[in-house]
Amino acid sequence: MVAEKWVYLIKKNLSLFVNLLALLAIIDTVIAITAFVLYGRARMREEEQKEKLFLKIHYVCLFILLLMGVVFMFFMVETET
Repeated sequence: MVAEKWVYLIKKNLSLFVNLLALLAIIDTVIAITAFVLYGRARMREEEQKEKLFLKIHYVCLFILLLMGVVFMFFMVETET
């Protein structure tokens, strides 16, 4: 019942959903790239605490990007009809 309601709402506003998901993916990618660059910089300076922090941020961003891809694929399959 709840899934059907969400599918109906997404079918109704599919372009808005796709645009929002794409915008979030772009923002997440920029954060991931920035965190990786800062990780490399901290590694060169041998700052172990910052190194761990930026690597965690980078991995969290990649995981969120993966989840967004799964959500997008799930809703695209559900809205094919």
